[in-house]
Amino acid sequence: MKKITIILSMLLITTLSYSQYFGTFYQRSDVNVSIVDYSKMSKAQLDLSLQQAKASISTGKVLTIAGSLTTVIGFVVYSSGLNAITEDSYSNIGSNANKAMTGIYVALAGGVLAGIGIPVWIINNNKREQIEVAIVGFKPTSYVQPSGVGVGIKIKF
Repeated sequence: MKKITIILSMLLITTLSYSQYFGTFYQRSDVNVSIVDYSKMSKAQLDLSLQQAKASISTGKVLTIAGSLTTVIGFVVYSSGLNAITEDSYSNIGSNANKAMTGIYVALAGGVLAGIGIPVWIINNNKREQIEVAIVGFKPTSYVQPSGVGVGIKIKF
């Protein structure tokens, strides 16, 4: 039974990863896909999108950190409950088992929070980078150019 479960989970992961791969390269015309083209946005739209992306990055960071801390706290409570089960008398085993189960539930909740926060953080960080590249198109070009004596700045209009 374990082998069948492992094989089925591997097939599921393989199928999901290939569906994401083909979904990015082969867009169907009958499916309404929302792909944002930042190069066609105005400066005000880009600024608003950048502000929203930065707020979502902060949300992803908070969820990830809170989830990680909650997971650690859950494992500490779980370990404390298991330790109490082995050291206390038989009459307290029920309350100590409840403590261990509470630790497991807290750790799972933390894992869910971190599992939500990490993708939110990554996706919006990629969005922020794309938006910043599009915003550069509205700024006059400038770059640092080495000169014979030191570093000079050359600005083109």
